[in-house]
Amino acid sequence: MTLTYKQLLEIKDLTVDFDRFGGKARVLNRVNLAVAKGEKVGVVGETGCGKSVTMKAVMNLLPTRRVTVGGSIFYKGRDLLTLDRFARRQITGKEVVMIFQDPMTSLNPVFTIGQQMEDIIGYNLAGAKRGLRLPKRLRQEAREQAARFLAAVKLADPERILNSYPFQLSGGMRQRVLIALALANQPDLIIADEPGTALDVTTQAQILELMDQLVQERGIALLMITHNLGVVRETTDRVYVMYAGTVVETAATDALFAEPLHPYTKGLLDSVPKLHGQGLSAGIEGSVPDYLQMNPGCRFYPRCPQALPKCEFEPPEPRSISENHMVSCHLIG
Repeated sequence: MTLTYKQLLEIKDLTVDFDRFGGKARVLNRVNLAVAKGEKVGVVGETGCGKSVTMKAVMNLLPTRRVTVGGSIFYKGRDLLTLDRFARRQITGKEVVMIFQDPMTSLNPVFTIGQQMEDIIGYNLAGAKRGLRLPKRLRQEAREQAARFLAAVKLADPERILNSYPFQLSGGMRQRVLIALALANQPDLIIADEPGTALDVTTQAQILELMDQLVQERGIALLMITHNLGVVRETTDRVYVMYAGTVVETAATDALFAEPLHPYTKGLLDSVPKLHGQGLSAGIEGSVPDYLQMNPGCRFYPRCPQALPKCEFEPPEPRSISENHMVSCHLIG
């Protein structure tokens, strides 16, 4: 996979196999993905297409039993899959952080926001070997930093927020707290997993605008997982389209929306309701297949309206259409 960017994160031929009762399920099959420093990248696809599994593999959040990970995940040139647990923890969770889609389950309900933020910031101030038992001076410094990060994400009255428990805050406020927690580590890359799914439309727009602003101001790279094509079009520079654990198309955002090439990408775009209201959205027939029953060829073959006979048995290789535009489809010569 050849791209013109100097990569911050580069995933090469990533595979993830889950041992299930009925056999081995290859959930990710040779996934290739890259993010450059300061770049905003979107990953789109239906539910169950492997978007979150890919990011959990990067963050080392997959189960350790009955899961096999292959390929390479390079971060600043170092393959994370070859590092020991301690060395990897110094990168994932600090230089690379993840914002999850449900803030209520990501924040501990029995500790105040201040306690949780102070522990995370204090951990970085004192160093991993010191743990979380902070001297009073560092605890105070951590609290001051926490207040500054809450102010940075436009939360009014940071002291009140620090003294509050998660259930005392609205969904939008909790999501901003998660962003503040991510910024507290001063990361180079933020992975956002559907950051606005649990929020109303207005609050979601504010959160996305805030993240875009912070990324631009701080030069942070953003990797956003979403099924909302409107969000991708407004906030990202490039897009990866995933289907059933494979990347079927990648391109600059404007190019992808102007001229989608893969039948699945076209189907996703046709599924979006039109504002003019003339006719119903076309949609895509069927659903993502069971990973235990994948055909050996193109994984989209059973649902593809343009499938060729060889699509059933011969997996397509990525083809370069233009600079940074690649598609995996036998229809593209």
